[in-house]
This record gives sequence, structure tokens and C-alpha cells, in this order.
Amino acid sequence: MLIALNLKDLQKENLDLKRKLSIAKIWMEREVKSQVDKISKKEFSQMPPKTKDAYI
Repeated sequence: MLIALNLKDLQKENLDLKRKLSIAKIWMEREVKSQVDKISKKEFSQMPPKTKDAYI
């Protein structure tokens, strides 16, 4: 009985951790995309006009 209870607790904890990992993964992907976009905009704004024209 004790083993079955521990197994159920571990399975519940495993599901909870998988859910939290999924949420963290989605958040991290969004954060990385945001930072890449921010860096790209900063680099583009610092380019000389001729380089910007060639870039576009």
C-alpha cells in the first residue's frame, strides 16, 4: 500500500513537473525571440545609411 501511494505521488509530481517545464520552455522561447529582435533592431539602427539601404 505504501509503495502504491508513493508511486501515485511520484506520478503526480512527474506530471506537475512536465507541465511546469512546458510553461518554462514556452516562456524561454518567447524571451529568446524578443531578445534577438531587440538586438537586430539595435544593430540596424546603428548601421550607416548606405549599409541600411543595401540591407533593405
